[in-house]
Formats: sequence, C-alpha cells, structure tokens
Amino acid sequence: MRAQPRKSHFGSRLGFGAVLVCLILSLLGVRLWYLQVAQGAYYRDLSENNRTRTIRTVAPRGNIYDRDGRILVQNRPAFNVSLMLEDVPEMDKALKRLAEITSRQEQDLADLLKRGGRRYPFEPQVVMADVSRVDLARVKERNFDLPGVIVDILPARAYPHGDLAPHVFGYAREISKAQLDSQWAQNAKYRAGDTVGQAGIERQWDTYLHGSAGVRQVEVDAMGKRRGELGIVDDDPGQDVYLTLDLDLQRAAQDALGEEVGAVVALEPSTGEVLALASTPSFDANLFSGRIRSEDWKRLRNDKDHPLTNRPIAENYAPGSTFKLLMAVAGLAEHIITPETEFDCPGYYWFAGRAYRCHKRSGHGKVNLAKAVTQSCDSYFYKLGRLLGIDNIHKYATLFGLGAKTGIDLPGEQSGIAPSNEWKIRYLGERWYPGETLSVSIGQGFLTTTPIQMAVATAALANGGHVPTPRLLKKVVDRENGVVFRSSPQLRETHVDPKILEKVRGYAELVIEDQHGTGKRAAIDGITVAGKTGTAQVVSLGKETLKKEFNDHAWFVSFAPVENPMIAMAILVENGGHGGSTAAPISKKVMEVFFRKKGMLPEPESEEGAAAEAVTEAPAGEEQPAPAVEATHRSQNRGAVG
Repeated sequence: MRAQPRKSHFGSRLGFGAVLVCLILSLLGVRLWYLQVAQGAYYRDLSENNRTRTIRTVAPRGNIYDRDGRILVQNRPAFNVSLMLEDVPEMDKALKRLAEITSRQEQDLADLLKRGGRRYPFEPQVVMADVSRVDLARVKERNFDLPGVIVDILPARAYPHGDLAPHVFGYAREISKAQLDSQWAQNAKYRAGDTVGQAGIERQWDTYLHGSAGVRQVEVDAMGKRRGELGIVDDDPGQDVYLTLDLDLQRAAQDALGEEVGAVVALEPSTGEVLALASTPSFDANLFSGRIRSEDWKRLRNDKDHPLTNRPIAENYAPGSTFKLLMAVAGLAEHIITPETEFDCPGYYWFAGRAYRCHKRSGHGKVNLAKAVTQSCDSYFYKLGRLLGIDNIHKYATLFGLGAKTGIDLPGEQSGIAPSNEWKIRYLGERWYPGETLSVSIGQGFLTTTPIQMAVATAALANGGHVPTPRLLKKVVDRENGVVFRSSPQLRETHVDPKILEKVRGYAELVIEDQHGTGKRAAIDGITVAGKTGTAQVVSLGKETLKKEFNDHAWFVSFAPVENPMIAMAILVENGGHGGSTAAPISKKVMEVFFRKKGMLPEPESEEGAAAEAVTEAPAGEEQPAPAVEATHRSQNRGAVG
C-alpha cells in the first residue's frame, strides 16, 4: 500500500521532465526557425561576408587631348593603403604599427580614417592615399603582422606638361565630405573615395570624364587576407575629351609672358574656339593630384601674385585704350562723327573747369578718327565720349560682350562692369556725373573687363560683327562608340553696319602699319596685323616714387590677317608699363607660331636675336598713360587713363 504513492510521484516527475524537454525542443525549434527562416537572409549575408568581400573599383577618368590629338591630361597608377575594419582586431595597434612602418604620424592616419566615415559596410577605408613605392614595399613586407590591411592600385590624375595651362585643365582629386553631401554629388551618384574634378575642364566636364565604377568580389581568410577572386564586374572608363586648345600656341603664349604676371587669350574669330588661354604665374597641377602637402598649399595661397587665379576669365581690369576701338564703332554707328570729323588736341580737354590731359602733353593738333585711333589720342575720345553720353557707350560695350560673362565653358568667370546711369543708381545709389563719362571714354573709371571679354570683342570686330561664345570643348569620344558629342559655334549678331566695322578694322591696321602707330612691335612680315594698344594706370602717383606693383598695366588686342581673320588675341601684362612695348611683342610671338603652323610663314633660320630687347621707356609715338581722372588700385577694379 505504501509503494503506490512513490510510483505516482515518479510518474509526475517523469511527466514534468517530458513537458520540459518538449518545451526546450519547441524553443529550439522556434529559434532555429527564426534564425534560418525569419533572419536567414541576414545571417547568410553576414556569414558570406566573413568569407568574401565585395570591393567597388574606381573607373579611370577619360583622357584630355588638344585639338590635334596630343595628350594633355592622363592617368597614372596610385597605391592606397586601406583597412577592412571588420578584420582589424585592435585599431589603435594597427594604426600605430602602420605609422611606425611608414614614418608617419599616427594621428594623421586616424584623421584620414575618420574623414572617410562608415558609409558603406564591408568596404575598405583608406588610411594612406597615393603612397610611395618605398612605403608600399614596407607595408607588403610586414603584411603578416597587419590583419585587415589592404593595398589597392587605383588610377590617379597625371599632368605631363606640368605648369602648362593648369588653369584650363584644373585638377581632379578625392571628393570632399562637403561635396559628397551636395545635391550635385547625389544626382551623379558619387560615393566616398571617388575622384572628381575640382577645377577647370576637369570639373566643367566631369560628367563625361568620370566613368562608372565596377565591382570585384574576393575571397578572404580569417585574417582578412585575400585568397582569390570570385567575380568581377568591369568598370566603365570615362570618355575622352578633346579641347580646341593648340598645345603649341599655349606653350608659345606662356613662354612669351615669361616671368610677367598676366594673361593671353587667342581665339578663332569665326567659331570662338579657344586656341590659347594662358595665365601667369602658373603652378604644377600634379601637386593637387594626390593630397597636396601643407607647405605647397601655403606657398601657393600666400604668393602675392596669386598663381591660382585664372586671370583671363576671373580677374577684372580697366581695358585702357583698347576700348577706343569700340568707341570708334559707337561714334560712327550713332552718327555722332564721320571718319572726317576733326577735333583739336592741344594736349588736354577742358571740361567743367579742369583740364583732362592727353597722353601726349604737347598735343596731337587737328585729329580725325584714323589719327585718333592710330596715335591713341585721349583728347579726341574725351570729346567723343561727351557727345555720345554714358548710355550710348554702355549700349555698344554690351553689344560687343562687355559687362556680362562670355559663357566660356570654365567655372569661375567674372562679368566685369559696363557702367551706365541705371547701373550707378542701382549699385551705388547716385546718379551719373558727366565727368565720369570722360574716364570711361578712354577705358577707365568704372569700366572693367576680363581678357576673355576683350578677346571676344576683338573677334567680333574682326569677323564682321558676330560675337562668338568662346569654347574649349571640341568633342567627346567614347573609346567603344566613337564621337558622342561635338560642339558647334554659337554667335550673336551685333547688327552694326559692316562698312563701319570695316572702317574701324582699317584704323586698327594703321596702329601696326603706320609709322606713328603705337603697336608697331606687333608687325609681322608677310602678314597684315591689326590691333590696339592700351596702357591702364593703376595709381596716380609721381613716377619717381613708384614700385613695379604700381606700374601701369599693359594691354594689346590684335587680329590677323586683316583681309581674312584667322586669329584674334587679347594680352594683358600686369604692371607691364606700356602696351606697345610690353604686350604687343607677345602678340607677335604667338602669331608667328600660329602662322608657321598654317604654312604662311617660313621657319626661323636661327634662334639668335629672337629675344625681344628690353624697353624701359616708351618709344617715340607710343601712347603714355594720361593722368588719372579717377585712379585707384586694381584691387578696387579701376585703373587710370591710358
């Protein structure tokens, strides 16, 4: 009777155990279902990523060529050291070890890693970009002691011509965090680590040059070291860009400027194609290809001559007497004067109780329009400006492209100022005074232009009144599909009587050909050259006290041959003195290269005597800058009479 209860107690314990086992099995089953079914995809990816890595491969950027197919910008191999963070057991130790091996600061590596962020899991994070082959060898030698360290070969930009035209080409480098967060980058689907254009053509046409990234799947071991490749999706290289630039002319322009601070622009008048666009001082774009050294950046940034400034498009200057060509057009077109109209020049123009001096203190005597342009008589154009009025002057300045961006396909262009009564009221809050018109009449005062604007205006005068939009892009070529885009000329009509423009072109030819012309140093045997000198005063001070930085700016605009213009130019030499002695010879040197290439000039027999003789004083007949009507330093975008 007493054993019966024990049996019942054993049975209850057995039942409880069975229930417990069933419960545990049920929980295990539920957990297995959760892991394998509900979360199966997640853990499958996690497991796969412990064995494989999917790495995004950067596409090489397209090359940049000149108009004749000569290489201007290309790619070179660059080595990056990256960390696969999931495979690095001790980050501080890894960074310290890398710093010791490569003689770098540990904090610099940590900062670069931090800037890279953690946007994309299971992708390597760059910790050393564009390392030298010495550092690369050191990392490779100690690879066994650096778990999670990866070395990649990536395409980087190379500028084989060094400091030739970096303002045109620009440069490309890794996208910044600020750019990455911009709408531009998001629309283009750029990602951290991508190389993008930062300036110049590299930025302007980045859409063509950039290309599309590929994917490489690799197998790794427990230490994160690569053991093989499992699959590749090839990247799509960027498309090649061909420019209108002529490498020979670009080099000739930059060489002709030499150590001067200035700009040279050469255009094809009929199309607006840019043949040369030089800015000095220059810099080596290769400095920006990788991560620029702090000492190089400080040197460029602190240079008083601002080598990073693209002077042809991004700097405003008073155009000086080069503007007189447009004044002549305006006077004839508005029937204010005829070619025979004469004004007396006693060496000054008397207005409102004061004398406005001509550059020739003894005066030019009786002056008609041809003589006024040829000898650059200020008194004549003071009088013409008073008769025209500022709004008529504004009308023809804007008609030929001044006061507005030209539309050249480069970032950073400035518009300059073509003043008017309305402009002054709007921006300065006061009316226009008649005396201010005198300054503008000779290319001074509130009037400011860029060299590219003066080149465009000169091209329009040369080609019969068609204002071209300057352009650098000639065509885009896909390496598999051929030409995918070809640019075409864009011209705007001035509707100025062609006979008037023909007259003014004749006057511009006399500037070079006449014995009293101010631009004789631009003459080329066998080629009819037309042009106009300009000398823009920077400050109104006694000449004996001036340093070079206060010297007058030297201008020269030109085109040739007069009967069928093939090239139009604008040259500006900061603090260069006189346009005829400093800027005109630069025009000659560049044009000689141009016409030799066209077979219109013979090759030089000897290099001896090719260097132009230095000139410290203006030769007889060359314009001198008149006293400033309203002179300030160039930093305020004004100049003085020239």
